[in-house]
Amino acid sequence: MVADAKPVSLQALLMCDVVAHSERLSSLNIIGIFHAIRMTAFPAAMPHFSVYVAWVGGSPETPLEVRLIDPDGKVITASKPMPPAPLFDSSLPQQSVIVFGGVRVEKPGNHAIQAFAGREYLGEAPLRID
Repeated sequence: MVADAKPVSLQALLMCDVVAHSERLSSLNIIGIFHAIRMTAFPAAMPHFSVYVAWVGGSPETPLEVRLIDPDGKVITASKPMPPAPLFDSSLPQQSVIVFGGVRVEKPGNHAIQAFAGREYLGEAPLRID
């Protein structure tokens, strides 16, 4: 982390069907929040889904990475580290949307979505896959 950067704190980590951007209002609309997915058989390809992440702190250059973790703690897939959109007001949360699609899941169980700002672990959200 940059020497003058503030400590990083996770504000939101949501899995959803889609995040739509409203240019008129300059807002994000989070549609179809979920914490579980039901599959018909395993291994299986997950449907497309989005992950909304908001955090404060760090620096404008702090990249975000989101990982899908299996029940054994292994990384199934990870987003490429990406910088957040530039902010007009650095006191506001950084926001990013990551889209995953067709991710192969080998077995059911308690999975997780983890967020990292740079190398700093921000937190995780449970994802039950049955």
